[in-house]
Amino acid sequence: MRKTQNRDQGSLFPSIENTNPLSVVASPFGSLQDYSAKHGRNVWGCDIGNTMWFVSKNGTFDSKIPLSSFLLLSFCDDGDLVLVENAHMQPQKESGSRSLAQVYLYRDLKNLQARAESRNIEIRLVPHGMTPKMRLAVTGTDRKTDEIDCAVVSSHVLMKGGVAALQRFNPRPAGEWSAKELYAQKAVREMNVTINNQRLYKRSEDESPEGILELKQLYSIFFQLEQSLRRSSIDSQPAADAIKWIVNDVENPALVALWVAVYGKDCQLRAFEWSNRPLGANYIWRYLLGNKPNHFKAGVARSNICYWTFKALVKKEIKNEGKITVDPSDRERAEMLLLRARFRKACFVVMRKMQELVIG
Repeated sequence: MRKTQNRDQGSLFPSIENTNPLSVVASPFGSLQDYSAKHGRNVWGCDIGNTMWFVSKNGTFDSKIPLSSFLLLSFCDDGDLVLVENAHMQPQKESGSRSLAQVYLYRDLKNLQARAESRNIEIRLVPHGMTPKMRLAVTGTDRKTDEIDCAVVSSHVLMKGGVAALQRFNPRPAGEWSAKELYAQKAVREMNVTINNQRLYKRSEDESPEGILELKQLYSIFFQLEQSLRRSSIDSQPAADAIKWIVNDVENPALVALWVAVYGKDCQLRAFEWSNRPLGANYIWRYLLGNKPNHFKAGVARSNICYWTFKALVKKEIKNEGKITVDPSDRERAEMLLLRARFRKACFVVMRKMQELVIG
């Protein structure tokens, strides 16, 4: 029989009469107890604090577990679901300074994966950057404790997309990357230099830096792009949005970001070195522009799109200062999600039209 080191119990989603100090307001996403009953398995939320694991069971703080004991998965039953912040499931370097976030070596994580698979325990990773927003949504407060945060982590399963939307636990050695990931990292470094040079060039009388077209050439190219979009905008909302939000100024941050993602130095269409095939729009969006939960130093182009363009668009279209919660009942959040979907389609239309340009 399992033994747990219990502390004061406090449900993340308590009844009104629950007065436990760990109690918080009812979750806007639903009940983890109901989810557990429906799917026939427990949902464990796990977070690290003070070199110990804090774990919650179905939204209620359960116990503190030593780092070594967590690898045994003795706290949960066969077939359960375990949710962990992705930062804690990355391998620690074999040498060098130790990290408080990455506490296991690659071999430890592989053993954990094998043990979980042998017991049909599903481990999914949640974006650690979402925890503050999720905490505010499900607790109604910014108060941070490890007991609360481990339960907040488990609430991700109740969001749109459920388990399927969360990252699978599949550890890789530190510093090991696929060919597509290595290509993206190299391209992002080049894009950072290009965009920063573009900014410097605007303020300087010096000659155009390497990789940057002179503004008069950019005007000519973007005029072609705008004309192509206008022909499509008659029966295409994304094309109309692209004209309104992106291709409205040669110096629009999103336009510059999309341009350097689609075209490399000397206006050469980016293509994979091993196949010479142009990059797909989905790959550019996720890997070169960092529009995925684990974007890993996505760079200046992502900043151009997400902050300098989209955040400003939210303020303009929704009249919000950019502080939107993850609460699904929030009207402004619903409007923001629709706007983001439209903005994404507009960006995809621009990328594909860019790839069709003939640049002499």
